[in-house]
Amino acid sequence: MRGLHQILVEVKPELKPLPGVALLAKSHGIKVPPNDRYSYGVDCDEVYPGIFVGDEGAARNKHYLRGLGVTHVLNTAEGSQFGQVDTSQAFYNSHGISYLGYALLTTTGRHRSTL
Repeated sequence: MRGLHQILVEVKPELKPLPGVALLAKSHGIKVPPNDRYSYGVDCDEVYPGIFVGDEGAARNKHYLRGLGVTHVLNTAEGSQFGQVDTSQAFYNSHGISYLGYALLTTTGRHRSTL
């Protein structure tokens, strides 16, 4: 079995366009290269069929999430402090998205979890 370090060094994943880029281009009224995530204000990747990992911009864009077919959001950075994403089930209700949030925070020398 290969070690994690070897895998990280040797495996070069293919560069894929931002999921839902056509939807974003239409809603933003702009056309930029499909890998230019900054212009759309979201960063998201499909890491397994139907499983997406994204940033705060993606998590807050309910129209984008529904366009991808997202039905559930797991927020592992729930909270209102710097670096956290302040969303809740009420935030997603209008788009029929189920929500579960955890306030996981790592700071120097400390780890806090509500798990």
